[in-house]
Amino acid sequence: MMVQKQALSQADIRHMDNMNIQGVLVSIWTDGNWCGINRDRQQGGDKFVIGDETWLVVDVPEIWPDWTRVIACQQLT
Repeated sequence: MMVQKQALSQADIRHMDNMNIQGVLVSIWTDGNWCGINRDRQQGGDKFVIGDETWLVVDVPEIWPDWTRVIACQQLT
């Protein structure tokens, strides 16, 4: 699967700050639909493994029929 990883925009950084989410955050653009963390339901988000890095989806700001943009936080394992 092809993905495109980019730095967050200033608006995304403000949004993540307001949600009190910290860490190394990036935008990932990819095909398909992906899920973020739902703390109320205690369901985890999807994970992307890119090279030797693991990224947890923490927010899904854009969902379209053919592609999705997610915000992911790097997981240190």
